[in-house]
Amino acid sequence: MIRRASVVTGALVAAMLLSACGSTTPKPTIPDGLRGKSGAAIIAHSEAAMLAQGSVYAINTVTFGNLYETTTEHSGMTESVQRQSGSSGGGVVMLVGKDLYLEGDANYLADTFATGTNFAKYANTPLYVPVTDPNYGHISAELLLPNFISSAMPIGPFKVHGVTTFNHHRALRVSGVLDSSKNQGAMGTIDVYVSLSKPYLPIGLRGHITHGAESLEGVGTFSDYGRPVQAVPPTHAVNTLTTTLR
Repeated sequence: MIRRASVVTGALVAAMLLSACGSTTPKPTIPDGLRGKSGAAIIAHSEAAMLAQGSVYAINTVTFGNLYETTTEHSGMTESVQRQSGSSGGGVVMLVGKDLYLEGDANYLADTFATGTNFAKYANTPLYVPVTDPNYGHISAELLLPNFISSAMPIGPFKVHGVTTFNHHRALRVSGVLDSSKNQGAMGTIDVYVSLSKPYLPIGLRGHITHGAESLEGVGTFSDYGRPVQAVPPTHAVNTLTTTLR
């Protein structure tokens, strides 16, 4: 009886193991549309796919020591809304066509404008930045989608690492380097996580960056591709060229 019980038990265990093996989900592999392509080709394809969508919603969090900064941006072809919060202050900047608006606390304004003495006076006041304002260029430079893509995405050399998990989704990881010329001289590596489904859009980034003596860690997510940007300019805004900000 003991022997028979052991045989039966063994048969049951064997059956369970065979059943488990048969139900195992295969590990995702690189899809046919990306398989065999170089890292440069994959990134170029993903950037083109992003641009074709017309807009993207991005959330980026950067930590450095005990400090942090979170930026959310809904970037489109003609409009963009970017919100920032964190240790260095908070504010929002909006671009509608060529019209640039911003509002923030004193720390945000001091970090945004090159010079100034009355940031506290205009804290949390809607400001209009004309094209002729010397600060217009650097404030608006990365807001619209084409420039957003070129500043956020890495440049070569690239390396394809294979399929992994990012933010609970399976994705193809491709690494490159940060374009320091578009990121205030910061340097480092950027991992791009590309969706395994067509049209192979990036779903996020992970960066390891140094800026001067600071070491930064950043994580960004991309979502809501193609959703129209809701940019509503303030009814009243102070023209920065008529104030004593500088």
